[in-house]
Amino acid sequence: MRVLLGMLSCALAACAGAPEVKPLRGPTPGSVLVVPSIQRNSSDNLSAFDLALGAQLTQRGYLTQVGMAAVGKLHRAGWDHKKPRVETIPFGALLAEYGIDAVWTTEVSDWRYEPGDGSPFVFSVRCSLIATRDKRVLWTDSVNGRQNAVNRRARVDPFADRDPFESADPIPWRVENEVIEPREMAELLARRLTERLPGAGG
Repeated sequence: MRVLLGMLSCALAACAGAPEVKPLRGPTPGSVLVVPSIQRNSSDNLSAFDLALGAQLTQRGYLTQVGMAAVGKLHRAGWDHKKPRVETIPFGALLAEYGIDAVWTTEVSDWRYEPGDGSPFVFSVRCSLIATRDKRVLWTDSVNGRQNAVNRRARVDPFADRDPFESADPIPWRVENEVIEPREMAELLARRLTERLPGAGG
């Protein structure tokens, strides 16, 4: 019975458009430092977004440094936070001084929130995993559009709910995300941007 349910769950996941994992273009990094989001046309505080990305990387098995700990290492390694650009990240110093194998960069071209009905969030974000040893881009993905492009993606979780008549047997169901404020949008986008990243365990 459980084997049959597992097969059904996999089939439903395929129908729901489960994302295909994009392989890394190099060895899996042992440690990852999350660089604060680099914004082009916005001055919003995206620290919650950075923390959400760090949490997703941790869930995927990466040894992650994020928040003030990451900012402190960047500054001590010589990064100019007043002119944040990927090109100015001190890759070599992060590797030599702190043993950081890769950095996670987030480039935000658009990030707007307009309260009201419909899809108030507008965004354009690209994330990359870059090796500190040779500055090789190990992995990258992007998402852009409006809120409704990501907040209604179907999910299949066969263990999230149980059949009320057969409580020992989990049943598949779909989960829809309803975003109501910026923090939730940050968390949802973080999940969307990392869902195709391979886990650290391979």
